[in-house]
Amino acid sequence: MDKTKATKLDRDNINCPVLLMSGARNRTVNASVVRASAKKCKGKNADKVEYVELSNHTHWLLGEPGWENVADKCVVWLAKQIGTLTLTP
Repeated sequence: MDKTKATKLDRDNINCPVLLMSGARNRTVNASVVRASAKKCKGKNADKVEYVELSNHTHWLLGEPGWENVADKCVVWLAKQIGTLTLTP
């Protein structure tokens, strides 16, 4: 379907952290598609790619009830990437 290869991924040239998130109840872009995309991204940079599936979410992760949980996961992931994660009880 992508005759121009506009979405072609050169996974061995991924040189930054990548977070892919999907709602388990997503009917627009099924979680299995996002999971497969994460698997494709891994290549030799598997340590830079993380996939998170959110069981109580659909497609619009930050526009649904429980969006705060999604935002928290993003903040924790970002903090880990820049090495400044400080958790307080």
